[in-house]
Amino acid sequence: MRMGEKDMRVIDLDNFKIISVNRKYTIAKYARSLILSPEYREFKKLIGLFCKKGIRFEAKPLCVHIHHSSRLDVDNPVKCIIDGLQEAGVLENDKLIEDLRVTLDRKNTGRLTVDIEYLEETA
Repeated sequence: MRMGEKDMRVIDLDNFKIISVNRKYTIAKYARSLILSPEYREFKKLIGLFCKKGIRFEAKPLCVHIHHSSRLDVDNPVKCIIDGLQEAGVLENDKLIEDLRVTLDRKNTGRLTVDIEYLEETA
């Protein structure tokens, strides 16, 4: 996506189970440490599968708008979704996000949209 273009919808899903950040880690078997849970790893892969292909945002500040409909708290799945976008290559690095907007609709569970745009550069 080039500068000056309007926002781009990179995910548009219905009937999608959004994972809770509370399920990000599990305790490693035979060790006293936390590891990423299989459920979390699978969620990140699914995010990548459902992203529009051939889109990559890099090297400029970004605005990301996540809209989800679930019974989770408004901020709960945000880290999981952003990690999935980065792993899929849509985001070069999540440090590029300077404006994050999250909206929640509790009525229509299972809906997820993600829009990304470059922020206007100020002189």
